[in-house]
Amino acid sequence: MRITDSTHIHRSLSTIDKRKTQLQQREKTGSGVEYQSSPLADSKENIIYSPPQIAKYSVSKTEIERLKQEHQDSMREGFMQMAQEIVADQAVGYRQALAELLDKGKIDPEKIEQAKLNLAEGGFWSVDKTSGRIIGLAKALAGNDPEKAAQIKEGFLQGFAAADQAWGGQLPDICYQTREAVLAEFESWPESDS
Repeated sequence: MRITDSTHIHRSLSTIDKRKTQLQQREKTGSGVEYQSSPLADSKENIIYSPPQIAKYSVSKTEIERLKQEHQDSMREGFMQMAQEIVADQAVGYRQALAELLDKGKIDPEKIEQAKLNLAEGGFWSVDKTSGRIIGLAKALAGNDPEKAAQIKEGFLQGFAAADQAWGGQLPDICYQTREAVLAEFESWPESDS
């Protein structure tokens, strides 16, 4: 036997002994996982953990007020446009009914009767029904907030003025009667809701 062979055998035996010891330790701990320490655990330096910084988002009071004002302006403009469309539609309905009544030779009696019913009290384009639709929407938008109600009233007046101007300042009388009914409802609104 050569010396190199015996050295090789000796190394193999010592490796086998180490593995045997490791297996015995595993059996004692009941773990099949071998844990090895990391280079950081062996170092003498202290490692400090700090949680990640979470960015805080804050909104200034002026930004909140600006957003609220934008919302209120948008609501008033939307109501103003809606009021303008309703009043203009009422004017168109009135003028169509009037044209149909004046042009009896081309209109059958059923359409004449329908036009009269639409404009009569309780009809779709009547003062009470049209003002009721406008006030119903205004109350839905404003809720019980008197400040919003005032803004919506202002929007209605602006919308009515725009419709009046679009029709050359000569809306049918029924439209002006509707405006007065809507304004009366705005005036009595706080009493009727409390």
